[in-house]
Amino acid sequence: MTLFNSMTAISAVEVQYKSVPDAITDILAGRLDYSFVPVVNVVGNREKLRALAVTTRLRAEMLPDVPTMAEAALPTYEMPAWRSIMGPAGMSAETVRILNQAIAKSLAAPDLRERFAKSGSVPATSTPEELRKRYEDWMAIFGKIAKDAKIQPH
Repeated sequence: MTLFNSMTAISAVEVQYKSVPDAITDILAGRLDYSFVPVVNVVGNREKLRALAVTTRLRAEMLPDVPTMAEAALPTYEMPAWRSIMGPAGMSAETVRILNQAIAKSLAAPDLRERFAKSGSVPATSTPEELRKRYEDWMAIFGKIAKDAKIQPH
């Protein structure tokens, strides 16, 4: 949200919510102007909420008629939600390799891919090296966003 506000020159007060349903309740009641929520929450509330854009590079399969931020107005905006699986520092390379292969095999299973799709997620695999690079790249991006927004660590 900080990146969005910065790119659009919106001066907004960020309100932290304990849950997505709480934020949606306040949007519906008119106490909140906008929020960033998971696609699946929008799909379940289409008759009440208006999806303006998705934050990913590609349109969401669950909301094919909703543009990406880049299509809607902000050509360089991309802020996908992503998850990763990690283990303790010092885990052996062999264990990492075996787990990575097992995870990739699981994510290729049609039933699991369907379950991910129903939750608005697109499963993807990577190597441990690719994941490390992704974290390094995103930490640089978040560092710049925080610096530009003058956000200080607590």
